[in-house]
Amino acid sequence: MESMERIVSVAEMSRMVGLSRARFYQLVGSTFPFPIYDVATHRPFFNEELQQVCMDVRRRNVGINGKPIFFHSRGGNALVPKRKAKTTKPNQYVDLIDGFAGTWTDGDGGSSGCSNAIPIPEWCGGNG
Repeated sequence: MESMERIVSVAEMSRMVGLSRARFYQLVGSTFPFPIYDVATHRPFFNEELQQVCMDVRRRNVGINGKPIFFHSRGGNALVPKRKAKTTKPNQYVDLIDGFAGTWTDGDGGSSGCSNAIPIPEWCGGNG
């Protein structure tokens, strides 16, 4: 059995029972007891007695409401398949892109001097 601290935070209590803090908060009031609130700091905490209740709930899989609760492991020890490294494929459009290089004009019929220039329509203020 784990040694109990005099008081622990909600985050620490959730770690002690092996749940995320969000999941622990979902179960407070039905499966786990409500924490005590310190009136001076307005911070919730669990004293030794409430810690023991939480640990008993986890051990017995029965909430304080008497209903059974199943806890799934967080999967920290589960084997996760490794992702394959992405292989870069050669660009299948290289020939097409190279074919367009230098085909744009500056609107006056002359070459723009930039192989990847994009013509701007007249209605946008461009030369076409």
